[in-house]
Amino acid sequence: MSFFCNPSAALSTAAFFYGNNIPIPELCMYNIAVIDPASDFNPKDFCNTESQVFAYVSLGEVAYNASYKNKIKPEWIIGKNIAWNQNHVIDQTQKGWQDFFVNQLITPLWDKGYRGFFLDTLDSYFLATHNSNQQQQQIQGMVSVIKEIKRKYPDTKIILNRGFQLLPYIKSDISAVVIESLYNGWYQDKKIYQKTPLSDQKFLFEEIKKIKEMNIPIIVIDYLPPKEQSKASELATQLSKQGLIPWITDKDLKQIYIKKLERMPRKILVLFSEKHKNLGIVSYTGYVFSIGTILEYFGYIPKYINLEENRNLAQNNLKKEYAGIVIYLNNEDPKNDFLLTWAQKQIKDNIPVVFMGNFGVPNENKKLAEFGITFPTYEDSIKSLQINKINKTFVDVKANFSVAPYNFFALHANNGQVLLQMKNAKQQLLDAVAITPWGGYALSPYVVEYFPNGKSSWIINPLTFFYTTLRLKDFPIPDTTTENGRRLMSVHIDGDGFPYQAKWIGGKTAAEELRDRVLKRYRIPTSVSVITGEIAPNGMYPKESAKLVKIARSIFELPWIEVASHTFSHPFNWQLVSSFQPDIYAETIAMKIPHYRFNFTAEVVGSIDYINKYLTPPDKKCNLIFWSGLANPSPEDIAITYKNHILNINGGNQTNISYQHPSLTAIQPRGVEMGGYYQIFAPIDLDFYYMDSLGGPLYGFEKVIQTLTLTDKPIRFKPIDLYYHIYGASYPASLKALYKVYDWALTQPVMHIYISDYIKKVLDFYNISISKLNNAWMIYTQGDLRELRSPKKLGYPDLMHSQNIIGFNEINNNFYIHLGPNRLSILHYQQTKPMGPYLIEANARVVDFMRDKNSLFIKFKGYTPLQFTLANTGKCKISSQNTLKETRNKNGNITYSTDKDNNEIHINC
Repeated sequence: MSFFCNPSAALSTAAFFYGNNIPIPELCMYNIAVIDPASDFNPKDFCNTESQVFAYVSLGEVAYNASYKNKIKPEWIIGKNIAWNQNHVIDQTQKGWQDFFVNQLITPLWDKGYRGFFLDTLDSYFLATHNSNQQQQQIQGMVSVIKEIKRKYPDTKIILNRGFQLLPYIKSDISAVVIESLYNGWYQDKKIYQKTPLSDQKFLFEEIKKIKEMNIPIIVIDYLPPKEQSKASELATQLSKQGLIPWITDKDLKQIYIKKLERMPRKILVLFSEKHKNLGIVSYTGYVFSIGTILEYFGYIPKYINLEENRNLAQNNLKKEYAGIVIYLNNEDPKNDFLLTWAQKQIKDNIPVVFMGNFGVPNENKKLAEFGITFPTYEDSIKSLQINKINKTFVDVKANFSVAPYNFFALHANNGQVLLQMKNAKQQLLDAVAITPWGGYALSPYVVEYFPNGKSSWIINPLTFFYTTLRLKDFPIPDTTTENGRRLMSVHIDGDGFPYQAKWIGGKTAAEELRDRVLKRYRIPTSVSVITGEIAPNGMYPKESAKLVKIARSIFELPWIEVASHTFSHPFNWQLVSSFQPDIYAETIAMKIPHYRFNFTAEVVGSIDYINKYLTPPDKKCNLIFWSGLANPSPEDIAITYKNHILNINGGNQTNISYQHPSLTAIQPRGVEMGGYYQIFAPIDLDFYYMDSLGGPLYGFEKVIQTLTLTDKPIRFKPIDLYYHIYGASYPASLKALYKVYDWALTQPVMHIYISDYIKKVLDFYNISISKLNNAWMIYTQGDLRELRSPKKLGYPDLMHSQNIIGFNEINNNFYIHLGPNRLSILHYQQTKPMGPYLIEANARVVDFMRDKNSLFIKFKGYTPLQFTLANTGKCKISSQNTLKETRNKNGNITYSTDKDNNEIHINC
């Protein structure tokens, strides 16, 4: 940790990792990290701290599978390394090779962002040269290459792997030397791990003494088989005591045996049983998604598994990956006996387990006793049940849940804290909801109340219940609702109704009315999609195509419009459509387009290709799909989007909480993982459902204001997203509702973004790495998610000792902490409020940021005229790129504004 706090600290740690999936947060903990540049890693995505990434480059050999092996000229090759797959040994005296190495290998890596190089295979010339004169020529050839690298790139750092004979000539150009297999090695010729012979150790220690006299840091890489990695810590300590920098790994350098940083496990396994096989999880599991909403709010990631489709649960230790397990069952089946055994194993591994609905097995199952659950004998009572005990912190006393006698059976939670206890006329007791030593449970019907209109409401308080039973941690929670202390706002529009005629005298097409009456009126970031089957010449309206294409182009040419596809034929049910043969493809499944044979790729990739070829201006491209209909794509459909680098959104059961139905069950999670990829849900429900599926009232979309209000206070669950259809601009009532909704939203303190920005934030939420090292939180993102919601109990952010932390704002009794443009943030806390200047809120992204003891620099870039508020600047001088208007707030903070959407400010105190 000292290296992060003290840039002048000496080189003391190093890591080498040659795998494809680079564990960046872990590698950021080391002064240097050497990786294989053949991976898809981008060095510009590294830590942006004093840690530096080095590229592995082979100077003495060309590997048999090197991407550039066909460019190697025969005269450059002087031998082969038989032990290592017949790699070519290179003649270092060849001027052509020297130029090739510097200009064709080093330069592209430098251009990609690498500023350090680890040069390997420096002793390979011994395999092909056998007299001292030849060997000296090879040495001088490599010295010339290294000198040329330093001449061309003076700031580069170079680490050598051995190359002892080169050091006298280039010792001032070298940052460190690596010595492999000092005590333990991998012997490629024998394909075995083994102890290094004492004679080899003696030779290496003689070289170590010489290198230390040159004052060059020495890194030792020793190799242990994975089954012996427990020995790595002791070996590393021994090497450190000898003044050497240790790295212990496997033969392929793809494992980290001693981790300086352990990622916080954020996944929570949600097991459920549902027999809607082949119809998919997205549209049919509202009660499961209601759990996901709560888990995501606390910063965790639900991993849903339907036991009807997958009963092969992982048997290995899940502790490092999962923070808890929720098992939601509504059936009693002896086949679930295995589940109790599996759950007990997880409990023994200290993973909290929570049962919902029931325990999945008949009450007489003896394994329930292992959970401290006993079932005393009882007598049925025809009289109504009564609440005998209720903890109002965990159970909603106002909930109108059923207490019918047939829901009663005697149950006792041994050693548990009973939160809801029912009593029958015989004074017998049912512990219906409880916290237990291993987690907890909530039994039906005391979990969720279901109503005849399809609505539902939590009976338990899901926030306190899951937080307590799952033993959730307090930590800086990645947040997708906010950036720089402002609630995010997006607009995304499904393409339905593009060619409809407006329902008033002289009305044009819905698309034209949308363009002229809405999009040009509200010039804010807006994402608009089209159904290409409504517009294209091979679609539903070939005679109108030319006109419709022109209208689409006029919309997409607007600078504030982002382009999206709403597919080609607008499938209504993605998971059903695959079961229909093209020749019986029905209008009830999707739009019936003449001569079209349904094709998933055509729906997604094909529609986007058409948009990019015919509808968008040259400087604007479409890579965004809005799922249509029920928005329930299969895992295969989702995979198509990712493999073609297309962002996707829509689906889920939608968020439509209202004053009439203020239950958290009406708030949906951010998305769902399907087949290894994520479907991202729309943040807020769409106009179609607020208008009762167009049954009226057509002004019903104005009710979304209730949803937007209730998802902000007292708890901010969602950003603002105005999600509607193009046909919303074709009815007088719905158009008026749009105006009302826009006007309300624009009175809120928001930061405008495109829906693609939101999608990237959600993906970042699911992939972000959070760790704790001593008293510092290490947060590594992809740079899209820029806000942390921090419980007040953790304290204020310590701005002077943190990195990439710009400021904070207090919202809903939490601190919302703003992250800067770097991927790695290091967050320290303090108990007192910061005294130096910091950013409270802004409606634009921070693209550059620096802080030191007496000054602060911030560069903003947004989509609308800039506003930002600073704290503690009373005694500071502020200079700005643009003219600023100042407004002093009651609390002494100052809000600044300009008519530009970007600005640079320098604060000196």
